Amino acid sequence: MKLKLMISGWFLLLPLAGLAQTASETAEAPENRFLAMLRVLQEDPAPGKTFRIPESDLNAFVTEEVARHRVSAVEKVVVLLLDGHFSAELLVDTEQLEFEDSMTGALLQSMLKGKQTLKLEGVVSGAGGTGRYETRRAWLNGVALPASLVDTILKTIGKRQDPPFDPTRPFNLPSGIQDITLYPGEVEVKT
Repeated sequence: MKLKLMISGWFLLLPLAGLAQTASETAEAPENRFLAMLRVLQEDPAPGKTFRIPESDLNAFVTEEVARHRVSAVEKVVVLLLDGHFSAELLVDTEQLEFEDSMTGALLQSMLKGKQTLKLEGVVSGAGGTGRYETRRAWLNGVALPASLVDTILKTIGKRQDPPFDPTRPFNLPSGIQDITLYPGEVEVKT
């Protein structure tokens, strides 16, 4: 089962797309509480557990996952956890993306070539077992973009996940996770 936190907020969110499956395959540094949480949830997803994961552990995991699996055109992700929201920077190889057959998709396909830096600010939350992601602001190579354009890019990346994932729609949180709350420098996950 995939943890759809990048994530979505991916980003917490997108990066977290392969979490539960790969937790047992990834070597854990003793201090990485993110991997420890995944293992606990795989073994016993019972309610009543609370985990506080520092952004350094989240970023270490995401970096390793991107390197190991070449997550769908994403070459690098760095997440900064803030109070109730996050900031993320992604290096995306747009040559590996297949945009949807629409005016927006055609425009993006013709404009974006090679590696691009996507910075975004967004909200990822979870309540009652349902996760939500929202792009607030975004920049491509330093140029401000409308959130809807960024959502098109994120949906394109998400389509290539297994299983496909649309971060613009509410999603079921896996492994008995009920709530996700972002704090400066850490994320709190409750079952």
